[in-house]
Amino acid sequence: MKKIIFLMLSTGFGLGYSPIAPGTMGSLPGFILVYLFTFIPPALQGIIIIALYAAGIYICNISLQWFKNEDPGEITFDEIVSIPITFFMIPLTVKTLIIGFILNRVLDIIKPPPAYQSQSLHKGLG
Repeated sequence: MKKIIFLMLSTGFGLGYSPIAPGTMGSLPGFILVYLFTFIPPALQGIIIIALYAAGIYICNISLQWFKNEDPGEITFDEIVSIPITFFMIPLTVKTLIIGFILNRVLDIIKPPPAYQSQSLHKGLG
């Protein structure tokens, strides 16, 4: 049961197993958070984002034991958390959601510095 819970959380409820664009698919649950954040003040949003980031390190560290390589593409918790970070304190419109999502995915794929260097960190930090 523990394995199922950790794998579901770390892989975006299984979307990270998608054969096509697993990171993009795995980021989609982040939009649920963006929607829920519209009901709470920005300060609390920031606290929740920090808590999710910390929880993600723990969740991904645990989940790594069930994968063969050190940086499995199926783990998409970082992509999930990156979505509310992208839209933090930004007015939500169809235009900002589309542009923000595209920029989020492009930057995640090309990984400009210092994001690229963070990939060398081990386990859930990378």
